[in-house]
Amino acid sequence: MQAKKTEVKTLPGQSKGVMYGTDQDKKWNVNEFFESKKSRSEQLLSLLEILETFLDFKNWEPPQKLLDAICESSLLPLLETTYATAMLDLAKEPELTLCLLRITKVLTKHKALVPCILPLDEHYQPK
Repeated sequence: MQAKKTEVKTLPGQSKGVMYGTDQDKKWNVNEFFESKKSRSEQLLSLLEILETFLDFKNWEPPQKLLDAICESSLLPLLETTYATAMLDLAKEPELTLCLLRITKVLTKHKALVPCILPLDEHYQPK
């Protein structure tokens, strides 16, 4: 008995397979990857340092709009991911980790922003 060959039909313009390795002519450049990662980390660090400076005021009561903006931003998931990461991973980017720790400290200085570091209500819906 011979096994029947089944041919997968594709639509015009659709390619076969899962597209892994479609860039066979390009080689993965390790140095370029690490330079790009370093550049993104430096940009993120700069933005976080600006945020830290903005939040680190004495004798200032942040408005409710700021709490809402922080809760709706990507800052809280970034903090959560950082604190859930193994210590070994934190050591890979010490400046970024220390900046996030300083931001957490600054958030706790303002009574109005403390809810940012507490678990959000399960019914919370960003606007």
